[in-house]
Amino acid sequence: MARGECRLARAAGSGGRPDVLRQIWEEEATAEGDNLLEATDRVLRMQGRSLQSTFADFTTWNLFTGPRDDQQHYSFGLFLQEPHFAASHGSYPAAAISFTQAVAPLGWSLIRLQPDGNTGGIFLTFEGDVSGEWQADLLIATRRNPQSFRRLQLPLDGQGRASLGVPWGNAAEVMLLVRNVHTAGPPSTYSYAAQPAPAYPYELGSLSAEPEGEHVRVFWESESEEGLSGWDVYRSEGRGEFQKISEVSIPAFGGSDGPVAYQFLDTAVRPGALYQYYVVGITNEGLTQRSFVVTTRIPR
Repeated sequence: MARGECRLARAAGSGGRPDVLRQIWEEEATAEGDNLLEATDRVLRMQGRSLQSTFADFTTWNLFTGPRDDQQHYSFGLFLQEPHFAASHGSYPAAAISFTQAVAPLGWSLIRLQPDGNTGGIFLTFEGDVSGEWQADLLIATRRNPQSFRRLQLPLDGQGRASLGVPWGNAAEVMLLVRNVHTAGPPSTYSYAAQPAPAYPYELGSLSAEPEGEHVRVFWESESEEGLSGWDVYRSEGRGEFQKISEVSIPAFGGSDGPVAYQFLDTAVRPGALYQYYVVGITNEGLTQRSFVVTTRIPR
């Protein structure tokens, strides 16, 4: 029994009923041969799950090993080898037309993408060879919480291709996790490209906050928008922590064909107080990009 198969079974046991791991061992013992994967698949299907979904969780767990151990996945994660990156990029454009190290069935590959200090973001494209059956996720960590990742599944089409914009925003690290979910057959290759997108998901022309009687009206204008679903407005009083003050997101309706103006009226302000504001653009996938900060003071 391979060590990787043991870890996959351990991950399978984490998300189902408490006795699912025991059921896998019993199923393997009663079946002919020594095929732990087939036994795992049979038990998972009885639990309303699948080997593919568990494999997705398993590969994500493997990011939290060695120095990246967060004590929330493997109980022995600190003692496992840290994740291996097939490639790591910190400048763009970046691309790999075809990997010489193909991805075996029930194998995975990991690409690391780091912000290059420029504004905007990147457009990521992915294409898997038709001989494989692919899943691909983006895992995004923020500078505020670099040990926690948000997992975003790439929307692969029937040909194993996908493209997605990624705003750098407050991202500390982005990882492309690629899985070949075939359980048998030859290894398969994939390709990817990351192109700089300095105006993604929006290019802000102006932002201001102006007192209006006992209120503050926040104005902003976007020169262009792409893949943007809405805006949120944030405020801090004095030098305090910023809080979101827009109860619902303001719908975005701009495009690439010219400026679009927005405004928001802040009615919860005090005379004589100093306020700071910024706006956050939200993409269709729920990723965010914040603006610069503007300041205003309410007259007494």
